[in-house]
Amino acid sequence: MSESEATIRFVHTVGEGASNEQLNSIAAYHEELAEVCTVVTEGEVITTDDEARALLSAAETADLLVMSTSAHRWFYDVVFGPVPDQLVENAQSTVLLTHSQAPRRYTFIRHLLNKYVF
Repeated sequence: MSESEATIRFVHTVGEGASNEQLNSIAAYHEELAEVCTVVTEGEVITTDDEARALLSAAETADLLVMSTSAHRWFYDVVFGPVPDQLVENAQSTVLLTHSQAPRRYTFIRHLLNKYVF
């Protein structure tokens, strides 16, 4: 990638009521990711209540969109919508979805807490 002068952009969405702690945590995570990269990186946090639309907008200029997704989170997707599926269907670039083989770390209740409390 360094030959093509590529840039990796880390994009994270948060709800309108995101706390400073949450924003600082995301910024620190982006910095940790940047430390293991050999090309220029950018970190971006988008405050929105429409995650899919915000990510699609952010991905408009991307050549490749890599997004993590949770395996086996059907109940969460029914309630909040399958954002990765929306991106795959609507993105103008190639989309690569990844997920860990490890079991989910969070329950549905944890997702609700993250969305509405933190």
